[in-house]
Amino acid sequence: MKLSALQKKVVRSGISFFAAILVYLVLPESMPPEAKKMLAGLVCTSGLWIFEVFPLYVTSLLVVVVAPFLAFDLGELAQKPELLNTFFSPLSNPVIILFLGGFMMARALSAHRVDQFIASTVISTIAPRPAILLATVMVITAGLSMWLSNTATTVMMLAVVGPIIYQIKSDNPFRKALALSVPFAASIGGMGTPVGTPPNAIAVGLLGQSGVHLSFFQWMEGGVPLVLGISVVTFFILIRLFPSTESRFLFEFKQSERLSRPGKIALGIISGGVLLWLTTPLHHLSESWVALLCGTTLLVTGIISLKDIRELEWHIILLMWGGLALGQGMEVSGMSAWVASQAIFQSSPAVLIATFAFISTGLSTVMNDTATANLVLPIALGVPCSHAALLAFVTAVSSSIALSLPISCAPNALLFSLNIVRGREFFKAGILVTLAATAMIIGGALLAL
Repeated sequence: MKLSALQKKVVRSGISFFAAILVYLVLPESMPPEAKKMLAGLVCTSGLWIFEVFPLYVTSLLVVVVAPFLAFDLGELAQKPELLNTFFSPLSNPVIILFLGGFMMARALSAHRVDQFIASTVISTIAPRPAILLATVMVITAGLSMWLSNTATTVMMLAVVGPIIYQIKSDNPFRKALALSVPFAASIGGMGTPVGTPPNAIAVGLLGQSGVHLSFFQWMEGGVPLVLGISVVTFFILIRLFPSTESRFLFEFKQSERLSRPGKIALGIISGGVLLWLTTPLHHLSESWVALLCGTTLLVTGIISLKDIRELEWHIILLMWGGLALGQGMEVSGMSAWVASQAIFQSSPAVLIATFAFISTGLSTVMNDTATANLVLPIALGVPCSHAALLAFVTAVSSSIALSLPISCAPNALLFSLNIVRGREFFKAGILVTLAATAMIIGGALLAL
């Protein structure tokens, strides 16, 4: 019998709640009661996120609402009702402000077609040879994804590259390499900056809550070399799996639009913001303040408007809020300390780094990367490790390179919906890139120890 959508939702919710109750009952008596409740809540949240019973941001809001009753003793809550407000503070976390400013900057670029102007101008001027074309598309996509969301970058780049793909003969395997390069490079590029993808921002936010400051520039010191290295490996994998049967193409390009005056102003303001981010060690201005300054300037100058503000990705803000609240709940309930005291986590930094890299990659293969980061990062940061920032960095970026399935991330799903690449081909290329990227992340982290 085929279940209706509502019946599936009820069944999946039931599985999540049953699993949480079961975990609560089997946990040892030595574990603090609030920590037991919080771990059971984490299991239930995991189920709701994995099964996507509700939209991801709805589950995040449920975390904020329910967390006080899990993390604190009910008698203490009755005497101090102000504890209910404990989990509101993550919404004002500097990393949330950083992302809000980043979203306004990204909106300005897309609203005035600055991103499309850059992409189409560069692509239309390159030599139409397979290797050069593939490398150019990957560089532009990864570069834009460092500042825009990987989903928005994929949508824009598929619109730019799509006409080129369809001009390549259907029996030429290279058209699949070119198509796959867009979502792959978008996911890889997001690792380069704290604003490139939500898992990065969640890592920075949770580190900040634990008293460890990781600056924008420090993140890029680790992220950009990874983006470059993994992009090069991905390039050779795609070229090898899908070699071109033509050495040169003849494309017809539409004439690129000229950049509008608002577009030029937006580009100037955002370039100034990026420059301030990159020179933080010189002036010590907060990256979040710089992002908000750029967003405010874009509003004051009329480059973006109320309409643009309404179209920001507010659901990502809510999703990140839930993740930060979950981490805070695990801390105040004593769950993080209890988990960290277990023998399995009393390992060397090298073992911990490899373990959390594989956990993060594995989970994000079958569930949303931000949900994965929300679940895994608080646990990783609760583990006693002398290299907490490095462990958080590895865990965050590992959630962005699960590329083997069309459902693994939104960019993959966007390309798969175009019916250019079959599932088997997606898996063959994606699993090779995922394994190579995981190895490079772990290897780079071990060298940094």
